[in-house]
Amino acid sequence: MEQNNNKNFVLKITILVVIIGLISGAVGELLFRTYFLNSSYNLPMLGDINYSDTNSSNLVIREPKKVVVEQNDKVDEIAKAVSSNIVAVIDKNSLDKDIKGYYSLKNSKGQGLIVTSDGWIMTNYAPVAENADSYKNFVVVTKDKKIYSIDSVIDDKVSKFYFLHIKATDLPVRKFADQTQVANGQLVLTVNWEGSSMLSSIVNVKENSELINFSDTFNDHLTLLNNLGKEYGGPAIYNLAGEVVGLIKDDGKIEAIGHLNSAIAGILKERTIKRPSFGVYYANMIDLASAKDNQNDLNLKEKGALIVKNKDGVAVAKGSPADLAGFKEGDIILSVNNIELDNSMNLTDAIEHFGANEKVNIIYVRNGVKKEIGLKLGEAKK
Repeated sequence: MEQNNNKNFVLKITILVVIIGLISGAVGELLFRTYFLNSSYNLPMLGDINYSDTNSSNLVIREPKKVVVEQNDKVDEIAKAVSSNIVAVIDKNSLDKDIKGYYSLKNSKGQGLIVTSDGWIMTNYAPVAENADSYKNFVVVTKDKKIYSIDSVIDDKVSKFYFLHIKATDLPVRKFADQTQVANGQLVLTVNWEGSSMLSSIVNVKENSELINFSDTFNDHLTLLNNLGKEYGGPAIYNLAGEVVGLIKDDGKIEAIGHLNSAIAGILKERTIKRPSFGVYYANMIDLASAKDNQNDLNLKEKGALIVKNKDGVAVAKGSPADLAGFKEGDIILSVNNIELDNSMNLTDAIEHFGANEKVNIIYVRNGVKKEIGLKLGEAKK
């Protein structure tokens, strides 16, 4: 009996020693990570990455490896999805000499974006529009290797893109992004015909060094963190929802997709491009600091477009819809058909939401008094 008690006592002592050892090890590791790794190397104590300091809001990413893997999977998924939206524009004379009867897809120089399911495609590939019949020398090849002849081409002289049409149905299309949701720091993706893709981010929603703008023309563009090479010229950039954010121009600059609203609408309706015209020169209030108390009282520091004179001394184009409606220098336009003008929407982009000869309602401020007027937009001269 006494021998059994001794055995039980020894067993209890052994278990207690093991438990104390485990607790000591855990506490030791915790102290080591807290006072050495975390303080000396800023490594997370319990597997989190904490991007915070005394001057910024806390941002903690839990399970960072999982986040990176999920993002890579998402980017790969989007790249595969949007690739079907891209076409090759190939010269008919590039039939492969070694393999007769076939076009070499490796020799594709022009790329395009399918805009509508019934055959409208946008490209910046200039050879298709060098003269009235140039497009007849080219064919369009889709990702599933179907070959289409081009039956017409329309030159958009404002955006410097070309609209091609092929006789097709049920082509894959992507939704256009809401321009007001495009922001600095937003991740975007581009994919070219060859299948190469690049992930970048927007560093400037609308880069524009000019203070004075014209309501009828675009002089701004999106800017990315990375410079895009020639191999990406033509296709679109997409957000991580797979929506089209902008189109890549021949010089690598990116035309915001909102700049093409009226052009696409005109082509679908009348097979021609008719852009709206308003006719004022303006500066964005967000770029100005007003010294007038009555304007500050209306909270116009970051809202509206101030009508100003251009370098030629013109504020409102003579005979324009704005002129006929009585707008003048010093007026501050706040909205067009309830589209407010602010840091995410300027006057030119707001006007682009409407068609030529369409009626709109404009709210503006004159001498500190808010006013409202309806007018009919004109048609911009090409």
